[in-house]
Amino acid sequence: MSKSLFVSSPKVLLPTLAVAVLGMAAMIGVTSNLQKTLDPSSDASGGTCTSTSHALDRTYVSRHFVKTGSGSVSAEKDRDYLKISQPDTAALAGTSIKFDQKAKGDFKTELTIKSIKTNGNVGQASLGFTVGTEGFYVGIKGNKDGTFQAYAQNKLNDVLGDTSTSQLKKMNFPIDIKVERTGSAVSYFYREEGVAKYVAIRQNDSVTEDPVKVEIFTSNLAPDFPSVSAVFSDFILRCGL
Repeated sequence: MSKSLFVSSPKVLLPTLAVAVLGMAAMIGVTSNLQKTLDPSSDASGGTCTSTSHALDRTYVSRHFVKTGSGSVSAEKDRDYLKISQPDTAALAGTSIKFDQKAKGDFKTELTIKSIKTNGNVGQASLGFTVGTEGFYVGIKGNKDGTFQAYAQNKLNDVLGDTSTSQLKKMNFPIDIKVERTGSAVSYFYREEGVAKYVAIRQNDSVTEDPVKVEIFTSNLAPDFPSVSAVFSDFILRCGL
């Protein structure tokens, strides 16, 4: 039986091909300790990056992620995955969870998208990280004709930067997505079910600031902003590549 993991929190803006990205919304977490960890006004330079790998069951998510946005986050009992749902809205909206541990230096973060379901097939599910006023994201976007595409997008000084996309096509879920930083170079990848190697969407965005905050999210898209939900599993953060 599905159980909500977080309380409601304010609306956020999500990265899309045409609108502002998810960024520095007020965050309401499970505990005051998590709230302090992710508050932009708290320590922005300390901490170390510790590798982790987890299937995203209910207990792990409630302990280590903080929700923001108007939707819900739930997990099935005894199942190793979670669902993030965003209701239909009059304008772009989304719901995210932010990891309570910061990443530093060389790192990669990976995630499996098991499914994306939405009215009209218009919505997206993504993984990325933020640092200050910058954001870097990779995800899968659904379209009205039933096709999907992978995309990579950045936000620089609260302004959308370049967007790169794969070809529109029928895609085989689950799909793995990955963001990787080596030195200052950030690269974005995806991999469909049954494919051995990741496919690069874009490479060599430059990010030198530390630490960064990893987040997972779901959002609806224009023109109708329908309800959308995505199921995720197998979260990975690897430090010191």
